[in-house]
Amino acid sequence: MACRNDQNSTHNSAGNLSKEEVIAFLNTYDNAWNTKNNKVVDSLYAPQYRYFTSVGGVSSRARNLEILTANYYRVIAANRTEIDISIDGNIAIVSSRWQGNGVWMNEPFNDNQRCGLVIQKKGKELKLLSEHCVDISTEPSF
Repeated sequence: MACRNDQNSTHNSAGNLSKEEVIAFLNTYDNAWNTKNNKVVDSLYAPQYRYFTSVGGVSSRARNLEILTANYYRVIAANRTEIDISIDGNIAIVSSRWQGNGVWMNEPFNDNQRCGLVIQKKGKELKLLSEHCVDISTEPSF
């Protein structure tokens, strides 16, 4: 997993976030999501978690947890790459590329998305505050 960090990554157990803590959090989150482990995903979401969808919608914490456990949604394979972590004190902003395939409402999906995640550390605990994934276009951007 390639990763760039904008600050030195010394480990702090209760202070500022470290790159290592963020990477461990991402690995736990991705594994829990991909295996539909609702209990772990629930524990990683902040109470005020929001997901901003690729089509401009906003999804609540409760709705995301509902989708995760639904039989109409299944991830078959997924990979997060191009991870870029910016840390400011106890907040991390993570940019990544998420590629995955699976089934949504009995239809196959094949996603290639750029995702932004905001992770906060309070005490020794990390929580996901928000996440926004948009489809990566083949059109040139500015």
